Amino acid sequence: MPKVFVFAPAGDSHKDLEAAGCDVVLGKKEWHAPGKDHTPELVEAATGAAALAGTSMRNTPISRAILEASPDLRIVAKCTVGVDDIDVDAATELGIAVSHAPVESNWGNIAEVTVTFLLSLLKRADEQDTTIKQGGWWTEGYQGAYV
Repeated sequence: MPKVFVFAPAGDSHKDLEAAGCDVVLGKKEWHAPGKDHTPELVEAATGAAALAGTSMRNTPISRAILEASPDLRIVAKCTVGVDDIDVDAATELGIAVSHAPVESNWGNIAEVTVTFLLSLLKRADEQDTTIKQGGWWTEGYQGAYV
C-alpha cells in the first residue's frame, strides 16, 4: 500500500484514497496556525510517503527537507490555486512532480472574497462595526469615497 501524507486535509477526499488501498496519514489542524514552523513534524509524517497532498501550508511551506524525507516521493498535489508554498526547484531536482487544481470549487471563491474585501475597505466596514458595537449607529465619514 502506498503511503500518502495529506499535509493539509480539505474535506473528506482522503477517504477515497483509503478506499483505494492507500495508507493515509493526515496532517494536524494546528499546522495551519500562524507563528510556528512545523517542519520537523512534517518531515516525520512525510517519511516513506509516495505522495503528498493537501491545501495551502503558508506557515510551514513544503520545503526541500520535507521533500527529501522520502526517497519514494513522486508527487506533491495541491487542491489550491498556485504552488508558491512548495519548493518547486527542489522538487524538480529530486524528480518529484508538483501539481495543483485551480478548479471552480476554489478559484471562484477567491475572486468573491477579494471583491468583498475591497468593498469592505472602501466602505470602512471594520470602523463602522466598532461604532455599532459601542452603541453608535452611523458615523459621518465612514462611507466610501467614489472618485
